Amino acid sequence: MTGTAQKHFNSGNVFGRVLEVEKKVSEGRKDFLSLKVNVSGSRSGSVHAYCRIWGAEACVDFLAAHRTSPGAAFYMRGFYGQYKNERNEWLSNFTVFSFEVRETVDPRAVFILRGLVDIASGTKDGGQRLLLKVKRPENPEEVFELWCGGELLLDEVRPGQFIEAKGYVRQAETEDEFGGSSGPIRAHVHQLRVL
Repeated sequence: MTGTAQKHFNSGNVFGRVLEVEKKVSEGRKDFLSLKVNVSGSRSGSVHAYCRIWGAEACVDFLAAHRTSPGAAFYMRGFYGQYKNERNEWLSNFTVFSFEVRETVDPRAVFILRGLVDIASGTKDGGQRLLLKVKRPENPEEVFELWCGGELLLDEVRPGQFIEAKGYVRQAETEDEFGGSSGPIRAHVHQLRVL
């Protein structure tokens, strides 16, 4: 397999204002915070990012920062994740391991992934829909559904290739001339290279 010599990688960053915070306990009895973050903007359309912060200490630190500046902008670093809901739709979430309050941010939810292309299929606009497998040490294999617009692809991506994909969680059509946005919220690739 060509991807074994390459290092798999998963990074997710969220820049936005926290709308909702909910304290929760996992099935394994671990404390975490569930966050809804507004990342709407001209690059993303109308989008909320869903984040989790794990561990009692990290939860206390985040709640203290959020209470001190409830309307503050946050920059959060962590991992990007996807899962399928009961309607078989791919949804995005972020596991946050560090954060900082900033005066302002350019709102967005972004990812950098390196992994092996499992499935590549064409789309109506000449782009591709990819299923990318990412395997980091001591973690289960993760599968991501990524969308690549035809205007960004110089070469067609094929199954078995090891790639790096950088992109946004955004609506299909981001802000138009009238300030509207539409379409499903998906992981859209903006930079892609075969490694």
